[in-house]
Amino acid sequence: MHDTFVQILKRFNLDWTVMRAVMMTTGAVLSGSAALAVLQGGKFVPQDLDIYVTSTNFAILLVFLNEQGYNVQVPSPITTTSYSESTVILTLKNEAGAKIDLTSTTERHVVHTITRFHSTCVMNYVAHYGIVCLYPEWTMKNVGLVTVASADEQAIHKYRGRGFAMMERSEELPGYERNHTCGRHPCCLKTRRELGDHATLWIPLEDEELNIQTEGRVGWVLQKDCACQL
Repeated sequence: MHDTFVQILKRFNLDWTVMRAVMMTTGAVLSGSAALAVLQGGKFVPQDLDIYVTSTNFAILLVFLNEQGYNVQVPSPITTTSYSESTVILTLKNEAGAKIDLTSTTERHVVHTITRFHSTCVMNYVAHYGIVCLYPEWTMKNVGLVTVASADEQAIHKYRGRGFAMMERSEELPGYERNHTCGRHPCCLKTRRELGDHATLWIPLEDEELNIQTEGRVGWVLQKDCACQL
């Protein structure tokens, strides 16, 4: 996985050693297709790079990417996005045409933005200490749960094309139990999760002394107001 990730960064003219230091300093993470490509090495090649950082450190990342030859692109007049109002997205490109989407969030932790993605199969990221998969039991079985009612159909279709079974309802998930304890069952959308819990997969890319515990207590619920099918 380490070699796969390093090769992905090279395609975008980024050095892992330098990038890692920047990520460690700012708390930035890489998510989207690139993170999934690391988990499923060799299945597809990401066409762009998605970097997420809190608004406090947004300027640091922007300066760093400028130094790497990336320039901000003028946004199109009509932009559609499924992100919340707490995010700002800038698209940058270098002279070779490599594209990076830099997303700033006012959330306390970037994970809160990642857990609002359109489906669980893209709720993965690479931090300075390793790669994190929030829903590994489904993701590694090529199963994704669509969690946003207004999800972009084109995005869902893209992951179906990559071999994912995209489920619209939690009761379609492997392991779902109809008579489960609401708010506790792994397939229940009301169940609270936390980084580093027993259901999170994290794999160190290099230094095993650095780990997910450095993140502190970060929790989320996919859909706390969902109508559970009991």
